Order: sequence, then structure tokens, then C-alpha cells
Amino acid sequence: MNAAEKELVQTLLNKAETDLLNATILRDSTQGNPEGIGFHVQQAVEKSLKAILVFHVIDYPRTHSIARLAQLVSDNNIDLPAAFLDSNRYTSYARDLRYDEISPNEEFEFDEAIAHAAECVNFAKSLLL
Repeated sequence: MNAAEKELVQTLLNKAETDLLNATILRDSTQGNPEGIGFHVQQAVEKSLKAILVFHVIDYPRTHSIARLAQLVSDNNIDLPAAFLDSNRYTSYARDLRYDEISPNEEFEFDEAIAHAAECVNFAKSLLL
């Protein structure tokens, strides 16, 4: 891994932590909503996966799909905690809800979503730092 890739890994992890923080702030505010929280949860998980891929010098496509990124990691013999796979349900918050008017997942649980994102971010940090 070269210096630019190391810097990108750190940038992705910092942004993942910021997204996790933003999701937590939204959850704790009276203005919190599933769309905003779901978006930041999804982004935290996506950036964690991309940091892992960059660290291992694995090219990835331009995508918001957590399942697709997690599959790439798994295809390269890197074991991921279940939280990454469980977080695939948040992919629509980065893709569909940003651009289309659709109903968010009715079973959205704020605390569970944030816990999944936190586990993913912490796993990536422990693996890469």
C-alpha cells in the first residue's frame, strides 16, 4: 500500500466516524428521522468497507451497495462480522431515499442501526490501525 492509499484509508475511517456521530446526533435530537439516520448509518458502513478494501489494495466499483462491497471483502478471504451483512438493509437509505420518494423501512430501529454501524466502524479501525 502506498502513501496515497494509506491517506485514503485514514480519510475513509475519519468520514465513517463522522457519519456514525451524525447518526447518533440525529437519533438524540427531536428532529431525528429514519431517512437521515439511515443515510448516515449506511455511509458509515460503506466507508468502513471501502477502507478495508483500500487497505488490502482491492479495487472496488463505484457503488453504495453494502452487500456488493462486503462480498468483495469476503471474496478476498477477509472475515467480516455479521454486522456488515446485517447492515445491507440500510443500502436503500443511501440510494433510493436520496433520489426517489419511497417509504423508508417501517421496521427501522434507530439504536440497532447505530449499533451495527458502530460495530462496523470499530472493526475496520481495529483491523487497519
